[in-house]
Amino acid sequence: MWWPEHWRGQCQLGVVALVLVYYTLCVIGLPFVEPAYRPWIEPWFPSPSTALAWPALIGTVVAVTLWGRAYQLVRQDRRATDCGR
Repeated sequence: MWWPEHWRGQCQLGVVALVLVYYTLCVIGLPFVEPAYRPWIEPWFPSPSTALAWPALIGTVVAVTLWGRAYQLVRQDRRATDCGR
C-alpha cells in the first residue's frame, strides 16, 4: 500500500508523540502517585530505573553504530584520495 509522504510523516509524528507522552508519564509522573493508587497504576508502567536504562542503552548502541560507520566512511574516503594522488 502506498501512502503519500505527508501521511507517513504525520503518522510517524503521532507515534513519536504518543511514546513521548507515555515515557514522560512513566518517568516523571509515576514517582508522584499516591501509594494507595500505585497497585492499579504500576502494571502499566515499568519502574523508573528500567524506564531510564532502556533508552540509555538504545541510545548508546545507536551512537556507537553511527560513529563506527562514520569512521569507516572517512577511512574509505581518505584511502581513495590517497590512492588518487
